[in-house]
Amino acid sequence: MILEKSVDFANTWTPLQYYNKYCHGKNKTNDLITAETPDAVICTDRYSTEVPYSGGTVKFDVRNDRFVLFLGPSYADVARLYEAFETTNLARFLRMTNLRIRLLEPATDGREKAGSGDLVKYHYAISDITVYGGCFCNLHGKYCIKKDDHLTCQCQHFTDGVNCERCLPLYNNKLWKPGSYLPVPYGCDCHDHADVCSYNNSLGFGVCHCLHNTTGVRCDRCKDGYYDRPELPMNHSSWCNGKYKLIVY
Repeated sequence: MILEKSVDFANTWTPLQYYNKYCHGKNKTNDLITAETPDAVICTDRYSTEVPYSGGTVKFDVRNDRFVLFLGPSYADVARLYEAFETTNLARFLRMTNLRIRLLEPATDGREKAGSGDLVKYHYAISDITVYGGCFCNLHGKYCIKKDDHLTCQCQHFTDGVNCERCLPLYNNKLWKPGSYLPVPYGCDCHDHADVCSYNNSLGFGVCHCLHNTTGVRCDRCKDGYYDRPELPMNHSSWCNGKYKLIVY
């Protein structure tokens, strides 16, 4: 049996774990799962014995095989686990859009004859599947809703997108980053003269896309041919509506 995942809605698949009585060198030991490689794909024979004949349980035991490396034997060091999500491939390894179980061969009692068709007499079934998971929102959303047959995050922290994978249009003063180690994005100071700003790598902050005849990285000046109206506050939409007058003597 192979447990597989997809990250592109079932277009392609990659293995999460192999289950086989004879792993034949397919990364057989759990020792391959270390703090440096918590995303190792292994083959286990733990669930491939002849008994029980029914009522058995097969697990992909993330908690006891992988999380314990960081939580410790008392499962208490949550801060170290969160750090591992940021510094290793563990979070990416557990991220998926689809999960698939491939049942390759039936379990037999060893009395089948090769090439005789006896394998059709051996069969098994899965009575129940339990999967624990949550929406992938880059840690910028607590909830998600079903939209167009997909789950869409209810984004927080001034983020937007299906997975909260970008900043809101007016909150690009810092580059977007995922997760709890991200300082919450804050808005560009455009003096209410822009709906959008874009992060500028050279300047190191967001540059406003100015409206209302204003210009400058913060929309704090009037365009050529316009002058500010001192009777209005700078954030007024008509602040730069005055035009120069040509007086001829």
